[in-house]
Amino acid sequence: FSFGRALVDQALHDWGGRVEGNSAGQAALSERVRATSAVLRGSVNA
Repeated sequence: FSFGRALVDQALHDWGGRVEGNSAGQAALSERVRATSAVLRGSVNA
């Protein structure tokens, strides 16, 4: 398992290589970082 790939794959998908997709890609990356950080801190119950 790669945390880097888990963080980036959705952001790259949402970005899609399009300039107009920049904000969607950044939002997806931000959300993945927030969620992964919460799990690592133990502040999320699965």
